[in-house]
Amino acid sequence: MVSPRLDTVAYHEAGHAVVSRMLGLHVKSVTTRPGSVLIDRFSSAPTEKQILILLAGLYAQRRFAPHSAWRSRNQSHPNSGYDFDTVALLIHDEHGSGRVADLYSSYAFAKAEQLVEGWWQHIEAVAKALLERGTLTGAEVHQAMFDATKTRQSR
Repeated sequence: MVSPRLDTVAYHEAGHAVVSRMLGLHVKSVTTRPGSVLIDRFSSAPTEKQILILLAGLYAQRRFAPHSAWRSRNQSHPNSGYDFDTVALLIHDEHGSGRVADLYSSYAFAKAEQLVEGWWQHIEAVAKALLERGTLTGAEVHQAMFDATKTRQSR
């Protein structure tokens, strides 16, 4: 049996990986070690994509394990707080503080949650593959997503 902590980490990291791919970034690899999704040119991606990718891991974690401490650093996933901190810095860098930053933050959180909901079957497939193998290449992430789409279409 897989530990609940590892399950939570797999869904968190799968959220980052799937949303990265769906937003057009190339995923090099993903593992069940927190903070270990390698994405080509992440830092040069538009700020909004960076924010959505960071938030996607958190919302995938929350959807899978709603009672996990998905909004803070914790033993289950120490990078959760880091993701929020980074999002806050990115929003501040783009929009400063005040009304515009608050409204943009609300938009980004809602959009990330919508992306996770819309691509949940893919996130679930990647998380399950991660739990089986521990590490996936970008090609394996793509294959897991493709297989999830095929499975859904055959129903």
